[in-house]
Formats: sequence, C-alpha cells, structure tokens
Amino acid sequence: MSLPSHLPMAAAGGETVQMPSVGYGTWAAGGTGWCKDATSAALKAGYRHLDCAWMYGVDEEVGAAIRESGIPRSELFITSKFWPHFAAPENFEICLDQSLKKMGLDYFDLYLAHWPVAFKPVEREALEKAVTGPDTTNLQKGMQVIPGTDDVIVDWEHTSTNLASQAGNL
Repeated sequence: MSLPSHLPMAAAGGETVQMPSVGYGTWAAGGTGWCKDATSAALKAGYRHLDCAWMYGVDEEVGAAIRESGIPRSELFITSKFWPHFAAPENFEICLDQSLKKMGLDYFDLYLAHWPVAFKPVEREALEKAVTGPDTTNLQKGMQVIPGTDDVIVDWEHTSTNLASQAGNL
C-alpha cells in the first residue's frame, strides 16, 4: 500500500482541508543557523507541510525560508505547537502570536498542544517575555517550579483528563 499524497482533515464550518501526508520537521534545528537552509532545501525538494513549534526557536528561519522559496502560502500546510506553560485558554494566544509574528505569517493551518500536559505559568507577563532557543533561562523563569527543584508545577485544570485521572488529580 502506498502513502497518499494528502489526507483529508475536517475543519471548522464543515469544510475538509487536504493535509500533505508527509511533513518536514524543524525540531533540533534551532540556535545553529542552518534551519533556514535545511527548510529551503526541503521546500525545493517538494515538501509542502512544515512541522514547527514555538519551543524549537526557529520561527524566524522557517519564515525566511518560506518567503525566499517563492511558494505561495496557499500551497503550504504549516503546523505549529504551543508549549505547555501556554496551555491555559487565556495564555495560548500569546504563543500563537509570537510564532506568527516571527515567521511573518497570518495563520497556521494546524495549531496543536505540544504535549498533553499543562504547566503553571508564574504570570502572564513572564509568558509574554519568554523566549526560545538554546538558553531557556527566560522560559524557565516563566514557569512555576517546585521550590528547591527544577520540576515544573503541573496545571491539572488544563491537562488532559486522562493524564490528570491517572495521576489522581481528577
């Protein structure tokens, strides 16, 4: 059996969107400067689905590769993900807006929770100032941690029901 080039995905308003079945992942490309070249090569090779995430720290490079490719935005399917400390409904748009701005895009085709767990942020201002990349010091300052450890405090209210239940927090 061969892999289809696209998979149908239900979208808002009863529409169906065709998602390319194979995507190019940008994880582990951050902080080195080679992500733009790698993403450009992937687009040139025919990839039309880019798998990105705020935490990868490569939004600017991916955006530059998209612009320089000359491929119309309508021909690309771009997925991104918000990090767990942005998981509360009042916070996830901070992460969304940061990624869109850095990529120079107006929208993502698919926006996901990076993990099925939510972390408690210290305060909204810390999330607005959080940055990604090799040095996550600013990111860590944006999360509540268990005193004396580097362990984050899980936000059970916004964590998936299954995980919360398994942990005895539901």
